Amino acid sequence: MIALHDLIAGFAVIGATDDGGVCRLAATALDKQARDLFLREIGERGLAPRIDAIGNMFGVAILAPASDDVVITGSHLDSQPTGGRYDGAYGVLAGLLAVEAVRERCLATPGAARRNLAVANWTNEEGARFQPSLTGSSVFAGSLSLQDAYACADGDGVTLGAALAAIGYCGVTPLELRPVRYVELHVEQGDRLEQTSGTLPRFPAPG
Repeated sequence: MIALHDLIAGFAVIGATDDGGVCRLAATALDKQARDLFLREIGERGLAPRIDAIGNMFGVAILAPASDDVVITGSHLDSQPTGGRYDGAYGVLAGLLAVEAVRERCLATPGAARRNLAVANWTNEEGARFQPSLTGSSVFAGSLSLQDAYACADGDGVTLGAALAAIGYCGVTPLELRPVRYVELHVEQGDRLEQTSGTLPRFPAPG
């Protein structure tokens, strides 16, 4: 938990706002800083870095070399203009630590894993600078073409393709594994938990 707290605090410095949040729009210089730091964290944890053409970033743990399957966890490092420090970053950084922990366990018991793992940082997930949102994940899923994604323009007419090229994140190393599961950790965005004093709703037992 301390490691996660320190990671989040380190990323929150990038684009920090006076109210404790962040402004880290996609494919800006601040986004590049966060990406560069994430890339460094991937390498320091023994994961294999992958960056695809739309700039999605992956830290891959090859746990089952004979398998093409991969389970992905992750979220995004870009933010809204008045974003919170946990929005998106929590899912990326907690996912990073989870993949690292599972990798270490699997190294202690070789051959136990049936699938590989990866942590992802999706490009322009928020859509605050370029529309539509969920851009990188949509390209990855095949519901948006790379060309259409590149052509998305911000209010100044700068395209996403040009902006990614300017920060050096039009990648050439796609994730060459078959996704079979995806999980994303995310903070509660509204005030529901605060209003209920943190009490989660109770559901009747099945049957």
